[in-house]
Amino acid sequence: MTLSPVFRSQEAVQLLADRGVWTRLAGDMEAQAEAVRVVYADLERVLGPEFRTAVPHVPTAAEVTTPAGLHFLQEYFFLILFRSIFAALGVEAKRLQVYTELNFCIKGTITAADNLFDDQAKSLLPLAERAGSRFMSILQLMAFERLMRGVLDRGQQAAAVTPMDRDQIQRGLLDRMATIGTLE
Repeated sequence: MTLSPVFRSQEAVQLLADRGVWTRLAGDMEAQAEAVRVVYADLERVLGPEFRTAVPHVPTAAEVTTPAGLHFLQEYFFLILFRSIFAALGVEAKRLQVYTELNFCIKGTITAADNLFDDQAKSLLPLAERAGSRFMSILQLMAFERLMRGVLDRGQQAAAVTPMDRDQIQRGLLDRMATIGTLE
């Protein structure tokens, strides 16, 4: 879910800036942008170059509230907000980093699955266009599954998650997606 209707105008973004919202969320915006950059970099080891395009520019926290960075803010606002909430709850930094990357992977997985049901081709990864929206959605699903495993493995190496956490997270996501799929 994006906030395009909410942040459609630069005036709406400026109103929130005047209230100090972006200043308070600057660290979380940058952390989310960094998580996207890390996952994009991981994609290079997961998928061959013939199936990828150039990695798009991911804005810095300072750029996010500019007209050029508005799309990032619209697309990732809820992930930024979740990260801010987790930080406020005292989640330790290394675990918070795993959650931030993982939430991006979950968002991408859900977007790809939704694309299959809606016959759309929206991608959160820099994928080269190939044989239609279904192929792109399936490729994105498969890529995000591999990317998520990489995030969890990295989290395990950093002692942010245990092997049991890793397995429960993966199973929990698949169970949720299966439940949602039966509703579609």
